[in-house]
Amino acid sequence: MARTRRKPQFKCHKCKKNLGSARASYDHFQDNPSHRNKKQKTDYLKNKADVAAGRDRGGSILPTRRRGAVRRDRVQKFCTSCGNHRLPSHEYCGGCGSKL
Repeated sequence: MARTRRKPQFKCHKCKKNLGSARASYDHFQDNPSHRNKKQKTDYLKNKADVAAGRDRGGSILPTRRRGAVRRDRVQKFCTSCGNHRLPSHEYCGGCGSKL
């Protein structure tokens, strides 16, 4: 059975409306600041203080990696005789039993 991805829900819990999109949600809470819940209020005030202090995140809060960087610990190892997956610490193959 295929998994379906649920659409994000943009709701105002105070007026019980489904706002439909992030933009509509943003506009609604800008027009009605009293509709924000406790977490939304603290996040809004913290973000406002960060922007005022010049600590803007620059649009991206995710860590980035340099393109082309290869992590050596993620390289997969395989048995030379049967092709089974193995760990670097293995001395014998679990599939065919040959010494690695």
